[in-house]
Amino acid sequence: MALAKQATSPELERDIELLFAELHEKKGAFKAANQHLRLASAINDSLVKIADIEKTAEIRALFDLENIELKSKHQEQVLALQRAKIDSQRNYYIMIVIILILVSSLFLVGVFLFNSSRKSNIRLRREIVERKKAEAQILQSQVLFEEAQAIARVGSWEFNLLNSELHWSKETYRIFELEHHSTDGLYEAWRQKCHPEDFILLENAIQNTIKTGEPFHIEHRAVFHDAVIKYIACIGEVVKNAEGQVIGLKGTDQDITPQKQAEIAKSEFMASMSHEIRTPINGVIGIANLLIEEQLSPTQREYVETLKFSAQHLSSIVSDILDFSKIESGKLVFESIPFDLHKVTSNVFRLFETTTKEKSIVLAFVPDPRIDYLLSGDYVRLSQILSNLLSNAIKFTEKGSVELAYTLREETQNSIQVNFTIKDTGIGISAQQLKQIFENFSQADISTTRKYGGTGLGLSISKNLVEQQGGTIAVKSSVGQGSVFSVDLRYDKHESLPPAGLAEIAPPAQMNLQGMHLLIAEDNNINILVLTTMLRKWGAEYVVAKDGQEAVDFARTNDFDAIIMDIQMPNVDGLEAAHTIRQFTDNRKRNIPIIAFTAEATPESHQKYLSSGFNESLTKPFKPEHLFSILKKYQGPNLPES
Repeated sequence: MALAKQATSPELERDIELLFAELHEKKGAFKAANQHLRLASAINDSLVKIADIEKTAEIRALFDLENIELKSKHQEQVLALQRAKIDSQRNYYIMIVIILILVSSLFLVGVFLFNSSRKSNIRLRREIVERKKAEAQILQSQVLFEEAQAIARVGSWEFNLLNSELHWSKETYRIFELEHHSTDGLYEAWRQKCHPEDFILLENAIQNTIKTGEPFHIEHRAVFHDAVIKYIACIGEVVKNAEGQVIGLKGTDQDITPQKQAEIAKSEFMASMSHEIRTPINGVIGIANLLIEEQLSPTQREYVETLKFSAQHLSSIVSDILDFSKIESGKLVFESIPFDLHKVTSNVFRLFETTTKEKSIVLAFVPDPRIDYLLSGDYVRLSQILSNLLSNAIKFTEKGSVELAYTLREETQNSIQVNFTIKDTGIGISAQQLKQIFENFSQADISTTRKYGGTGLGLSISKNLVEQQGGTIAVKSSVGQGSVFSVDLRYDKHESLPPAGLAEIAPPAQMNLQGMHLLIAEDNNINILVLTTMLRKWGAEYVVAKDGQEAVDFARTNDFDAIIMDIQMPNVDGLEAAHTIRQFTDNRKRNIPIIAFTAEATPESHQKYLSSGFNESLTKPFKPEHLFSILKKYQGPNLPES
């Protein structure tokens, strides 16, 4: 360019500068580059004219380089355009693919969401159906539960100790006749229903359960309209949280009124039957006691003692039959008194001598002479066991013999074990029948009952009496070969046997109640005879009242040291008469000692009379020394006024 400027005129220089300017502006176009080349060539011809060949060549070389550079740049631009076009097409296709992928994805997501929604709807509908089915089952179970509670008369309850909320089932509301009562004030409403005397016991039981965690079971009375009383059996236990803390109580209330009324009716019937049966037995034993105190020949004394023993034995049997449940429940109380084993067993033996003579069978008695000392135990129960077994053996023996024997099996320093056997040659018992021979009301078969009679209680009672004393009973038998019953019992040693022997401790030699003034309230003439004869011998004075009202009248107008009050009397019974006397305004007469004269022999009845205003309880038949010891406590001047 500098050489061109030196060789040309200003006009040519301007044209060249314009050319280069245009060339630079249009260097991107290939066609423009060719035009520039042609112009350059024309300029070159003119330059040849004005410059030497070397300078021309130099200029030409510059243009060649510029042309190459322009071509190279042009190719690069073409390639860049092609790459841009390719990239644009690729991006287009990529975008199309992406769009297709997005559309496909959205479609798949839509399908998935549709299927999920459909499945969810199906599952939801299924869950709704199952929930409704479960709710229906729960409702049905609730209805069945409430019906079961209504049938059983058992209601449930729960008490929250944290907020003092009480919840009842429908049956509990019905039991306490509070069906329309709200949960507010429910505890107070329930408390008003509870019998005041029983509520204290119930509260104590609840507090003890909360304190110790031990469940409680208590029967209490509830009082309703017109003083109607229901008997409720309440069972409760604690409710604990995860940390083991007591947070509440739950339990049941059962209306046991029908059962309780039946129990009371049964108790009253049994008391009446006990009175009716024990009263004549008491007369027999009482007369026997009076006769023993008379001057009798040895034979007469033996007869009277046998009579007394038989009456005592009969009294014991009556007690067991009248209250057989007492035997089964293990609530029998066994005495421990000195007795002569030989005398007791021989008395039992003599009871059946007449029967065996009538049946023409041999009755044998084989005692063990090594037992020559007194034993300590319940000889009345022993007599009952042996009598049952002997009676059973004789009943089923038509010919041959029956043997009663006892043997010393084991001896220690303080006790012995005695084996009693009752052997017979009777009809025997089959192996199958042996399995049930000791069951209640059970005999070998129906034909046995028809032919020989009996209740089937004898062996069952004997088994219970033996086992409750820690003994064992067993039987070996074969049909047609007879049977052997074996009983093992342990007794404590008492002392060496005196020459005459003892069946019980002798009464005190001297019985003196001189100066005592007594009221006898008794309607049975035999009992009156027994009591008055004994009191006369002991030097006491007495007045007899034939019913409870007469006894109250005598007690109000006379001074007595004590009253012997029969429980069952006409017009006014002993309980009512005693209650009336305890209401007297005169302190001395109100506090007079009253002795219940009763045929009920249970500890529960004894406690009942003591709780009803009686000072003592004397059971029929009684021992004279027992009555004397009771009266002796009240011998002396009349009771003070306070």
